[in-house]
Amino acid sequence: NYSPASASNCVTVGSTALESQGGTPVDGRSSFSNYGNCVDIFAPGSSIVAAYATSNTAYATLSGTSMASPHVAGAMAILLTDNGNASPSVIKSSLNSMASDGIIRNPGTGSPNKFLHIQC
Repeated sequence: NYSPASASNCVTVGSTALESQGGTPVDGRSSFSNYGNCVDIFAPGSSIVAAYATSNTAYATLSGTSMASPHVAGAMAILLTDNGNASPSVIKSSLNSMASDGIIRNPGTGSPNKFLHIQC
């Protein structure tokens, strides 16, 4: 019932953070991330090194779903490169079918345990 998740062809993105579980790196839902049935897929969104607006060479380490979403947008662009006529629902379905299942620690109640992965 809320935007953007209420849009049928929208892809809503949750954020993950790299954590350690018994010395093994795992992806867990970021503490600030949305979760539940409004989320379609998760992508890295914590401690992302990104270009920053203070100069042409500046960068910063940022966190947020605003850092996770560009990962998904890039994956969608790659999928569109291979099939430029694909509808939004086909791209969304492709993302879902290629995602890694069951690897996110604590995705949150009602969330899909789907981690962004595409095959190039």
